[in-house]
This record gives sequence, C-alpha cells and structure tokens, in this order.
Amino acid sequence: MEQNQNNEINQVNELSQLHREILEKYTNSKIEIPSIVETPAILPYNGYYSLNTAPGAFLTIDTNILVIGGIKIYLVYLVVSTNGKESYTAEISGELENNTLKHKVGDMIIEIEFTRINKINEPTVECKGTITTGDVIENIIGYTYNNPIENSLYEGTYYHNISPEGEPPTYKEVLKIGENNSIKYDYALNDGNLKDVDIYVYNMNMYYFTLFALTKNKKTPIAIETLIMGTAADKGFACNNIIIEGKNSKSRSLQTIITHPSKENIKESNLEKTQQQNSKIDNLAAFSGYYPLNEFFSPFSFLSIQAKYLRNNNKGIIKNTYAVDISISFDGVNAKNYYFDETMSFDNNTLKIENLLNLTFDRKYNPTNKSLVTISGEITYENKQHQITAYTPFNPVPLKAFSGTTLTNENKTTPATETLEIQEDGIIKYTNNDNPTISMENYLYVPAMYILANPCKSLVKCTETTTVLSLGTSGKNGTACIIIDVATKKPSFVFAVPNSKAF
Repeated sequence: MEQNQNNEINQVNELSQLHREILEKYTNSKIEIPSIVETPAILPYNGYYSLNTAPGAFLTIDTNILVIGGIKIYLVYLVVSTNGKESYTAEISGELENNTLKHKVGDMIIEIEFTRINKINEPTVECKGTITTGDVIENIIGYTYNNPIENSLYEGTYYHNISPEGEPPTYKEVLKIGENNSIKYDYALNDGNLKDVDIYVYNMNMYYFTLFALTKNKKTPIAIETLIMGTAADKGFACNNIIIEGKNSKSRSLQTIITHPSKENIKESNLEKTQQQNSKIDNLAAFSGYYPLNEFFSPFSFLSIQAKYLRNNNKGIIKNTYAVDISISFDGVNAKNYYFDETMSFDNNTLKIENLLNLTFDRKYNPTNKSLVTISGEITYENKQHQITAYTPFNPVPLKAFSGTTLTNENKTTPATETLEIQEDGIIKYTNNDNPTISMENYLYVPAMYILANPCKSLVKCTETTTVLSLGTSGKNGTACIIIDVATKKPSFVFAVPNSKAF
C-alpha cells in the first residue's frame, strides 16, 4: 500500500519536476538574474504540436515563466518526440527568422516554420519542416490548439468552501494573484492567513503554477504546491489546487466568484428545444473564452462564453449535445448566468440577448495582446448602453485532440497501475489496479478548459460524477491527464511518453 502511495505522489510531482529543476538552477548556482528580460520571439507559437510521423509523436514549444525577486524570466524549452515513445528536451533561445525556428542540438537539426490559422473550430497554428538526425531526414507537419496565456491574466482573489459536504458554504480567502507578478497563498491551511510566495514557476501550455517557499538560507525549496488554472462560467476564474502532504495528496477547488448567481433560464427542456431548433449553437461554442471587461466596468469584470458538450449513451443510442453558458459580471464580485436558448440569437457571428448585449465575434489573432478572438458591440448596464471591445486568448480544444495514444503512469522503476485511452469515436476507457476497465460513455466535456466529468447525464448539473479528468500536456511527457477521484479528492497523473532524455 505504501509503495502505491509513493508512486501516486511521484506521478503528481512529475507535473512540476521541470519547475523544481528550474528553481534549483537559479537558487543553487551563481546565475545572474537579469533586471530586464526580453519576451522571446517564439512565444506566440508556444504549444503542443501533434506530428504526422507516428501515433503520439509531437513537438512542443514549452515556455515557463520564473518569477524570482520580482523579476519575470521566460524560459523556453523545445521538446521533440518523432516516434511517440521517447522524447528529447533542450532549452532554447526562442529566436525566430521569418517565423522559422532553426535549432541544432547534439546530432539533431530542426528547421520548422510556423503559420497562424484564423479559422473557427480549427487549430491555432501549423508547423511544417524537417527534423534531421544523423543521416535520417523526417518531413513533419503538425498542429496545435494551444495559445499562450500569461500568468497576469489570472489576477484576482480566490476562495475555497471549507464547509463539510451538505452544509451551507463557508468561503475562505486562500489565494491572491496580484499585480506585478505577486502571489499570496495560505499553503492549504484554510485559515485566511495569506503569505507572500517567495518564488514560483508558471507553465504557459497547461496554465499551472508551482509555488515554492524557501528555507532561511534562501536556497532549499520547500512546500511545493500546484495551481492548475481555468475559468468556470459564473464562478469566474477557477483553480484546481493540488496539495502534497507527506505520503498523501489531495485537491481543493478554488474560485473567484462566491455569490450564488441567479440562473436566468435553467430548464433543461429549453436547452433541448434550442438544440433542436438552432444548430448555430455549435458556432457560438467555438468562441468559448473568458473576455475581461475591466476597461469598461469594475476591476475583474468579465464576459464568459463556455460551451459544454454532453455525450449520453442510452441503451446504445448515442446523443451528442452542446449547450453554452453566457456569464457576465460587472463588478467582479457578482455574476449572472444565462443558458443560450430560443429567446437568443447567434447569426453572422453576432450574439444578441434582449436588454443585455449585442456583440459580434471575430476570430483573428491579435499579435499585440496575443488574443484569438475580438468581440465588439454593445452591453447594457444600469439601463445604459456601453460600447465595448474585448479579447480572449483562450481556444476551445476538441476531445479528439487527446486521442490516438494510451496514457499511463509508468515510470522507470514502477510499471503502470493506471491507463487512460480516449478513442476517436468518443468512448473513453480507464483502468486502474483496483477496478477493471471502465468505459466512460456518459460524460460532460468543457472544451475551453479540457475538463471532463464522468458520468454525467445533464447539461445543467452533474450530480452523479465519480471521476474528473483534467486533460492537457506536460512537456517531455506529451499529452497528459490529472485524474481526480471525486469521493476521496485524490489526484493521479497519467501521460503519453514515459521515456525522456535531455539533448
């Protein structure tokens, strides 16, 4: 039992292994920390690119941000796996020439051109070029759905419900991501006492922070905590906080909006009627994202478009349904949520809700702020129409992007005790040592956050969920997933590529 627990902790820690290596490099050596750090030219193309060379093959531009002494440093890593079985990692400068990365390390020569894609329901970037190893030249084509998101986007105060299940919620302030890259955190004590985080590293592909505290000599890292960031419609920003306590791990769910927002039209029948009558709901789903409105209203005000995809297998009859939450907060404290239904319209990429908004969505990359979608039009607040323009860097990722290879928790010393396979037909198979293979056929998937709840049979609420999948990528390990058992809140970590090497 103890060996299984240790394996579980090691796998969860694998998510932040590179972050620990970065910390050790900058705190245990005489590396001079620059006072001004240039933004790498390759940053707009940061992401995981699935390649055509083999199942599970990939190329990743993996940018991590180190914040130490108030200085923000971009560290860019190139990760390559042409066979889907092993990967190679090297730190690179991130420089480009005519949107082309040219890099030589060891006996490998990489020459890759990146091309932006501005189409709805498509990847964000294509990469094309050659990877030469010795005398072997491989022509590669790859695509990513990723888009870089800066740590500063998640500024806000985060709360956790400390009440036992079934009792009225009691929220405690547990995390504050502030201006100038500052973070205050309660280190999972739930006492409302926030302390300055001495140093942290943030990953721009999977939107996660690893927080560190340092010992008195300011050299040894202690108290590792992981924050996996996202959005949650009318709950504002959300965070899955993974905590390591000795030989055990657990997770907390954090959110920025803790009031009980009103559900303006919650009937499931309305959603089903809308789905039958208005196929354009799928187009609105493609614009899922978090759009800050703080330039026009209060700090932390926002508009959120969040699609939900329900797969329901009822006696062999598979039903696939989309619904969209439209959430708006004018003060960053309270929010209202609307379900897109037959009273609303979405024509020519323009969303209209009577007495609330008339907004047009334009999918086009903005190099100034690295956003993918721009919205413009009118929002009605306090009986006055406000002209707004807002942006989102988020991109919804279809579930099929994580298919094609089996994820495991295999490592160098321990065989796999868990496996996860996402098939192209939508069936998900999960196996662990305690249970036979479980086929997930009734689930809810949120494409903007890569979160899946199983089982689930309702677009309104998943009351029967036993397992939550947090999908994404993890540097040298390729595609990855954090699996959370809802009953115990224990996380485990599975990934595609178990064998990794430095160039």
